[in-house]
Amino acid sequence: MSLVRVNHFSDVTWYAHLWDVLMLAIFIFAVHYAYHQFKNGNRLYVLLIVTAFFYGFMLETSGMLWHSSYTQGEFLVMLHFTQFEAFKHSTDMPFYVLIFYPTLLFLACKFVEPFHIQSDFAKATTLDLFCVLIDVPYILQGGQDHVVWWTWHEWKLYQHWLTWPIVDGWWEATWHPLLFWLVLKSVKRFDRYVCQAQVFAMNKVKAFILFADGVSPVN
Repeated sequence: MSLVRVNHFSDVTWYAHLWDVLMLAIFIFAVHYAYHQFKNGNRLYVLLIVTAFFYGFMLETSGMLWHSSYTQGEFLVMLHFTQFEAFKHSTDMPFYVLIFYPTLLFLACKFVEPFHIQSDFAKATTLDLFCVLIDVPYILQGGQDHVVWWTWHEWKLYQHWLTWPIVDGWWEATWHPLLFWLVLKSVKRFDRYVCQAQVFAMNKVKAFILFADGVSPVN
């Protein structure tokens, strides 16, 4: 039993190969950038990437498992979920889906960063706007018959705008800004706790030095 299924290179469309390479390249850059930002004291990108990873995984598996919104297309590397009983009527997941949300949210964050928006609410809303703008070409193109990155299933709640289900657009317009807002608030709170802990530790060190100096035989 293997969690990974690898297709033959020639059995996958060049569209899928191109998308795999693009997603992987941006994700590697995002992780590298987040690591160096973390070393410099900026924890935003690390928290954003980790949070987006779990958020995306739960979102996509729920779409596959519970309401079977779509059938995934075939990519070079697939996560072989259909071997499990709970997923046997579902679809395997392309590997790129695991890194799609961290990549998407990272790009949105980098686009918005130069504006230096102070309000967390305004920043989260703007981040979501850029996220949607980045996602629109992917959503409209991915379901096309000549691309077939996925195939939407017929569902009475899926009223489409072009090829984009409106309910999916509604989700992005509401849950993504909430995720951004929570990440921004969490980073500020975590930074405050770290600062307080550093001050507390420094005070302890100073108190120890003063105590040691006070009991020194020289005095």
